Amino acid sequence: MEPDDKIYEKLYYHVFNRLTDLAREIEQLQMELEEMYLDSTEPD
Repeated sequence: MEPDDKIYEKLYYHVFNRLTDLAREIEQLQMELEEMYLDSTEPD
């Protein structure tokens, strides 16, 4: 494997892992917002 290929492979995995982490963070935020919304719409 060429040195450039190794760098691209490391970058690919880094970006892939970061995007996976961001997707999880977005899902968590969506759940929190849904909870906040549902709490705010409950009758008192």
